[in-house]
Amino acid sequence: MMRLSLQTFLLPCLLLWSAGLPASGEVPRPLPLETLYGAVSLDDPLARVFELSPDGAHLAFTARERGEAGGDASGASRFADGGTPMTALGRRLYLTDRDGRRSIRLCAAELGAANAWRPSWSPDSARLAFYSDAGGAPQLWLYDVGAGRCARVADLPVRARLWGGDEPQWSPDGREVFVPLRPEGLMPPAEAVRASAALIEGAVVEVFCGGSEKSVPGAACTGMRQEADEGQSSNAHYIWENSSDLAAIDIGSGMSRILVPASAGPRPGIARLSPSGKWLTYLSVYYPGPGRQGLSHDLAYVPVSGGKPVLLAGALKVPPRDFYRGTYRWSPVDDTLAWLTPGGVSVVRFGDKGPSAPRLLGGTAGEVGTSLIAFTPDGRSVVVAARPEGRPAALPEMLALVPVDGGAPQFVEPGDGIRIDEPIGPRHGQPGSFPGGALRFRGSDIRSGEALILELAQGAAELRTVWRGAAQIGSVAGGREGEIFATFSDTQTPPDVVRFAPDLQARQPVTAVNPGLAGIDPGTTFVFETAVPTHDGGRKQVRTMVRLPAGMSPGDRPPAIVFIYPNADYSAEGMGFGLSGNPLPAAAFTTRGYAVIYPFVETGPGGEAGNALQEIVDTLLPQLYRAGDLGYVDIDRLAITGTSFGGYSTAGVISRTNLFRAAIAINGIYDLGGNYGALGRRGGDDMQADWTENTQPRIGPGAWSDIARLIENSPYYHARKIHTPLLLLQGRNDVFLTEAQKLFVVLRRLGAPVQLAVYEGSGHAMADWPKRQAVDGTLRAIEFLDRYLR
Repeated sequence: MMRLSLQTFLLPCLLLWSAGLPASGEVPRPLPLETLYGAVSLDDPLARVFELSPDGAHLAFTARERGEAGGDASGASRFADGGTPMTALGRRLYLTDRDGRRSIRLCAAELGAANAWRPSWSPDSARLAFYSDAGGAPQLWLYDVGAGRCARVADLPVRARLWGGDEPQWSPDGREVFVPLRPEGLMPPAEAVRASAALIEGAVVEVFCGGSEKSVPGAACTGMRQEADEGQSSNAHYIWENSSDLAAIDIGSGMSRILVPASAGPRPGIARLSPSGKWLTYLSVYYPGPGRQGLSHDLAYVPVSGGKPVLLAGALKVPPRDFYRGTYRWSPVDDTLAWLTPGGVSVVRFGDKGPSAPRLLGGTAGEVGTSLIAFTPDGRSVVVAARPEGRPAALPEMLALVPVDGGAPQFVEPGDGIRIDEPIGPRHGQPGSFPGGALRFRGSDIRSGEALILELAQGAAELRTVWRGAAQIGSVAGGREGEIFATFSDTQTPPDVVRFAPDLQARQPVTAVNPGLAGIDPGTTFVFETAVPTHDGGRKQVRTMVRLPAGMSPGDRPPAIVFIYPNADYSAEGMGFGLSGNPLPAAAFTTRGYAVIYPFVETGPGGEAGNALQEIVDTLLPQLYRAGDLGYVDIDRLAITGTSFGGYSTAGVISRTNLFRAAIAINGIYDLGGNYGALGRRGGDDMQADWTENTQPRIGPGAWSDIARLIENSPYYHARKIHTPLLLLQGRNDVFLTEAQKLFVVLRRLGAPVQLAVYEGSGHAMADWPKRQAVDGTLRAIEFLDRYLR
């Protein structure tokens, strides 16, 4: 286990994690790229990759194997032909006992090479429901633990989601499973409109409309269309990807009954069953909120015995995290329901005839309810993240326990620099009861990047840190007698599921998904702080993480590559083993003698006009010069890389400074004005215009009233200033292909050192490229660095 040594922000302002550094000058063993990209992943966006059986005896988990087909949830088509989401491609289902002594792949004979995902245990722990596309489309399957047999439950297509929230849900008696089904006749939005747009038989045309043309009688316009039902303004793309028939399937017979058809209002999306099994609540397909300020969805309910859906709350704002499940929760003890509402938390209690009148808990606006977390195990309070009025934005959110009976909220201070991520319990988002009735949470220290386990004792006014480590902790679950299961990785430990003892003093591996990584040393991680200027003229301290190759110490000054993605806590990436492919796997570089720098790069808030490129450079460069001063890297041998907005940042930075010897931009946007007018491939939406004005580039509302700002913040128009050798890695299927082509052409005509590599069958996220394409792209990046930094 790694030893944590803290040199507390005195001289170098440094955090050092080490199990004893190897002798300086040793050459690390390169990690073969085939091994790296053959590694099994335990990641699943917004979903838990394992489920602990209710009796605590078994753990079912999914592991993703990278295939030659790839799978990219950000590409033009986010689903395979049969309806399998790209995030499920390559997933296999495994079962292990709680100690990890016996682990098997489930249903290998029945499923073959098919995908399997979203395991869900029956209340008696005897059966495991899951989805598989062994029949072509995602369908409900069942594994009988005692008999060791797998079988398809029903020949019905499941409406599987890219993210979590769509898992099978068991009735309390174990007789039925509730799932979202794919509606019959639903076509992709562009295809549906194209079918009726032609003026003469045999013509194939897609028509886009704006202004008064949208209201022309008989117009068949693709894109952002006003939907008449329920008065909602729904995007055709959201409907296509999320609209479902909510159904109950009888496990014994395979017969189904539709509780809420996809045509109902509100349009059904993600559902959840009440503890009694009498009521089904659901969030509607989300839609653009008022004034296009974010996304909203409606909350509705229906009796499981049958009936029409009833709107419970409308226009609920989609929360920034856990957006499928962070809006509302059922109590674990009865049919009490709580949801976020402006100013607090609303609560209803369901009886035989429906819900009581909503009661607003939590006091005045601004006190509680920035995101809902859960009920306490006894159901007496709702636990939410809170930001009381007057609390500085620089401080983390507090925790608030809001009594269901209407008492005053209890605010709990997390501690300086502590962020609360999620409760730890037997089910996702539901706290468990730990020794002494305490609650525990997964958290992180935003100053050091360390992972935390936090504890709130009964009646305590502050959270207490009961475990701290330089590691990455993902999915978590509370087991029996206070133990904790979690996906775990640190700089010396590849990702696996581990079991923490109740006192958290020891942990034991439960899985071993990547035995081929044994003996690989991806390096040692260091952290330091730097004062940087902010967008509003102030200054602040930011954290930078550096991963040195094995055998190197501060003062060795190896060449280094900077990983950049603004406004993301990218430095936390350095806490893991280095397998992450965003933008490229760090271990591919550290095992070849390169250091990797993870800076924290920040721009101003979205929705306000800013100067993103200048703000990026202002916060980045001081961190790099600081890294050089501390002896971590050779400041004269630096490269920079990023993907998507990080690719934009990479090209933008080298148009502002000649510090770097090489740059690698992956699937970036380089011409904000040109990209502004790009029609989305999922129905002609104008998402790129919204992105340009309101989010990452921050050009501001009405971008075309300030053309100079568009040009100033577009690397494309500053190509003459780019002298750094640039490698453009680009997926052929990525929506930004023309952006890379444009920047390449202008740099080539200017005589700049530039290379463009376009990979067939590859989308936006290189982490999801087909294996051979990803290996080739990474090898090309390494050779590019060797050419200019060695």
